[in-house]
Amino acid sequence: MRETAPLWKFGEVNPLSVDFKELAEGTVVSFMPLEAVWPGGRADYAGRLAWSNKQSYTQFSRGDILIPKITPTFEAGRTIIAEIDTELGLASTEVHVVRARDTADARFLQYCFQSQPFLDEGASALQGVGNLRRITPRFVQELRVLDVDYDSQQRIADYLDRETGEIDVMIAKMDELAGQLEERRSAAILRELQSVPNRVQLTLVVDIASGSGFPDKYQGVSSEELPFYKVGSLSSAINGYLAYDENTVSRSTAVELGARVIPPGSILMAKIGAALMLARFVQTTKPACIDNNMQALVPREGVVNPRFLAYAMTEISISSLVKNGPVPTVDVIGLKMTHISYPSTLSEQQRIADHLDEVTGKIDAMLAKVAELKSLLTERRAALITDVVTGRKDVA
Repeated sequence: MRETAPLWKFGEVNPLSVDFKELAEGTVVSFMPLEAVWPGGRADYAGRLAWSNKQSYTQFSRGDILIPKITPTFEAGRTIIAEIDTELGLASTEVHVVRARDTADARFLQYCFQSQPFLDEGASALQGVGNLRRITPRFVQELRVLDVDYDSQQRIADYLDRETGEIDVMIAKMDELAGQLEERRSAAILRELQSVPNRVQLTLVVDIASGSGFPDKYQGVSSEELPFYKVGSLSSAINGYLAYDENTVSRSTAVELGARVIPPGSILMAKIGAALMLARFVQTTKPACIDNNMQALVPREGVVNPRFLAYAMTEISISSLVKNGPVPTVDVIGLKMTHISYPSTLSEQQRIADHLDEVTGKIDAMLAKVAELKSLLTERRAALITDVVTGRKDVA
């Protein structure tokens, strides 16, 4: 069995960035929100922020390793080396920073943090409740990694750079194909909606319902009657529909929380933060509650077909309905006044929805196949990294 050593031998966890003490107020530095932290060449380094010593963001330097520490981002293995174009940077408070010592190759450590043992052990060591569980700095410090010298680390990193680079190219092609299919799907919907001569203000066909607070102590229960959807739930929709969720509450708890029960067929969307800009609209399939970062468009019975409404919402430009400010927020009044395509009869709405279900269903099947292939490539990448950084596979 190969010898291992604790991570702290090779890297410093959450080091002090003394250079920030010398940084003038207002100096622009790189900014890495959590959604910008992606490996495989997908990291977004465009963010900028003016430095202030009153800020509470995580400080780091170019070349440091950023490890998302909160679920579910942690489990996705999204650790990166921060190749920012400024010397210093600020990141989300939901990342740990590791700075490689002179005896270590940062690339080798990055691959260790992307290995399955690290992710599996971390998942079992997460602390907190519900969807707010995190890995601790101590867990990172005590991670056992292959105890090899700098030259061996460099050789391992060079090998994995080559091999994962080839896989990343194939993954990028899958993403490109998925993007083309998504564009094709959107174009098919738009063509059909443009054939509808009538339009109506959204407020005349739906009621807009806000969500409620969802304290941590109520989260993580999956056996009650009502799903309690959070913004993260939007990404788990299958073909635009939501069913179950890991968070559920009873009707009595919903009353206690002041949470409105949203009927099936309602359209859910984010109303604040980065998730708003993704313009996701998903449909409920059973009575549910939503948190206060979301809102529901409840179709008026006998006025609009819920499935047609879901398609009609894709016409709306969310970017034009965002209020100015440090955090994106939807302009609810503007949303209510927005016009959507509106066949005057329910039978015509249903006909269009049936037709679009057929058209988009074929595209969704192709998207599912692309996602399956991408998943296989991702699994292959993770398995290769694990085999090499644990010493199960030797590299020349």
